[in-house]
Amino acid sequence: MKATTTREDASASASASATPFVVVLSPAKALDEAAMNASDATRATRPRFAERANAIAREARELKAGDLKTLMGVSDAIAKLNVERFGNFEKAATKACALAFDGPAFRHLKASTLKTEEEKAYLQKHLRILSGLYGCLRPYDAIAPYRLEMGTKWAPSGKDLYAYWGEDIALAIADDLDEQAATSGESSARPFVVNCASQEYWKSVKREALTKRGVDVYTMTFPGPAVYAKQARGAMVRHCVDARVASPEDLKTFRGTDGCWKFDAAASSEFNFVFARGAVKAGDAKPAKKAKKA
Repeated sequence: MKATTTREDASASASASATPFVVVLSPAKALDEAAMNASDATRATRPRFAERANAIAREARELKAGDLKTLMGVSDAIAKLNVERFGNFEKAATKACALAFDGPAFRHLKASTLKTEEEKAYLQKHLRILSGLYGCLRPYDAIAPYRLEMGTKWAPSGKDLYAYWGEDIALAIADDLDEQAATSGESSARPFVVNCASQEYWKSVKREALTKRGVDVYTMTFPGPAVYAKQARGAMVRHCVDARVASPEDLKTFRGTDGCWKFDAAASSEFNFVFARGAVKAGDAKPAKKAKKA
């Protein structure tokens, strides 16, 4: 009788032999502020740089609506909203960031549809979301509503946010990879980062700091319209969860939410994986939900 391999068997095998890795993703401007369900509220964790986020928010309270409008390039209404957010920051209701961020990437990650504790634990272990305010977030880290993009020409002490965070984000990621290696026993495997972030946010991860810690970086490239690239980045994270990705080679099987992406070996290099977007099957294409900007 031929033995069958269940998803649980495959997951256990992958987990036992997995190379330490994290996927890095940009945040979204739009937020879903609806309350979390009880299960996700229980899982919520405290951001690593929570105290620094509080300190940034306290300094941002000194900014007027006109200041924010100019710095962020936003409307009067959005500037006023974010003055209120910074003013109430430490008392605001919080939500797990992977559920709060509501841009194209997060709608294709679909974190709210993860059902099992194993899936949620995998996501928490392997996804890191970059943030101008919080630095580096795990998906279930609870955040207050905010808007502060990494490229904003402002930061405490008069620096920009890239200078403010320095190597701290990269070192936090490297520390998480070390922890994975210690937990899995794969101390001899070379850890890696999957770069699914935008250029604006990836600049906040000092690559030299990762290289010094023996970390490889694989950049995922999705040519074409920006909206499709954003969707694909989130879908790649979901692929990692669903396929229980355990090595860089596993990333190449990514097909996207609608099965329209395919690894392009000819256009790719050792550390830059390019995916070409083909035709979407009839009935699969769905118009993207337009997020509110806030």
